[in-house]
Amino acid sequence: MTMLSTASIATMEQTHSAGTTANLIGNTTSRILPSGIAAGGWRDDWVAHSAVWGPLPAAGDHGDLVASIRAIELTGRGGGHFPTAVKLQAAIASGPGGSVVINAAEGEPASGKDSVLWQYRPHLVLDGAVVVAQAMGAREIVVWLSADAVATRVSIEQAIAERAPAGVAEPVIRLLLAPESYVSGESSAVIAGVRGFPVAPTFVIDPARPWGEGPAILVHNTETMARIGALSHTGADNYPATNVITVARPIVSGREYERAVLEVPGPSTIADALGLAGVGQAHAILLGGFAGSWHGIEEASDLPLDHQLLRQRGLSLGAGIIIALPESIDVFQEATAIADFLADSSAGQCGPCVFGMPALVKSLKRQRVSEVLDLADVIEGRGGCRMPDGAIRMIRSAIAYDRRRSTSARAFRREKAHGEGEF
Repeated sequence: MTMLSTASIATMEQTHSAGTTANLIGNTTSRILPSGIAAGGWRDDWVAHSAVWGPLPAAGDHGDLVASIRAIELTGRGGGHFPTAVKLQAAIASGPGGSVVINAAEGEPASGKDSVLWQYRPHLVLDGAVVVAQAMGAREIVVWLSADAVATRVSIEQAIAERAPAGVAEPVIRLLLAPESYVSGESSAVIAGVRGFPVAPTFVIDPARPWGEGPAILVHNTETMARIGALSHTGADNYPATNVITVARPIVSGREYERAVLEVPGPSTIADALGLAGVGQAHAILLGGFAGSWHGIEEASDLPLDHQLLRQRGLSLGAGIIIALPESIDVFQEATAIADFLADSSAGQCGPCVFGMPALVKSLKRQRVSEVLDLADVIEGRGGCRMPDGAIRMIRSAIAYDRRRSTSARAFRREKAHGEGEF
């Protein structure tokens, strides 16, 4: 195994490396350094990967793969949580000759799991892409990576080179560098880029077939592919039902975050993840990243880190991101900074992004809440992609959080005044 860093953030159990567990990244907490290097874990080269997971199973009936994915109820881990089996079935029905794309763009500054998975478990990700490509009859596997992710690129290139001498039966794997932009990771923008068109979101009629007609260009997030890779080795009965979480804290609000990536078992809570990440005092969290929802730490601590259970409560883990705010940063302040980042990151090709988002940010900075809500009503549902809608959801949640806090504060003052009067 190749060590990326000697900086150990938490004591790492070596059971994964010894081949006795089947977790994605193992029992470790990793931090993303400013250089983009994941520190705190170990990289599995081809030999180490094979020792842990064994050989990649021979290509079988593609129906078996679809059934296994459906059995574990896997959804896309890029944030949308669209059923993975549905997209794969549509890709298979499109006929052979298509492309499998691993989306590693990771344009959200608070996310770090793609970097960790690629730098520690590159072959697990590629195994997932290979079994999907075999089921589809795809002609190629494309790794879509942000051009500034240098450390991740090195690990990917090493992994591709390591697989060639091993004689793995797989399609051609090529690395395609994406522009450094938040919207470069949006699936329709990825498809456009793979086709050689400008990298910008396009309107999608059918989310199960975002490539339209012809051979499929099937895009899945890095974690989704790693999970399919694990599933191909373990089967549905022994599949690692864990969650890979990024816990982030603002360094520069909306722009730069301190990030810790960890893998937790299904029954874990938000409080468990914050504890493992070493988060000290926090008064609020943003659950699900930049398109997520705001919660006070008291109400959020016991929430389960489980996609299905959160969905039942109308919540989402999104891309598996929890942003924890220290007392020094106000929720409305952070929400405004995030909205500002999103407005700056737009593709600039539709009205809601060109005019709506900048106007919304202007009103947020002036703290004109009624104006913000009116603009949100106008913008929602009118964008060429889902970015404005995600921003609106996050902003409305911040306003609702502030109103809950204000109501609680007023109630506390009333109770205190009443109590003092009686005394």
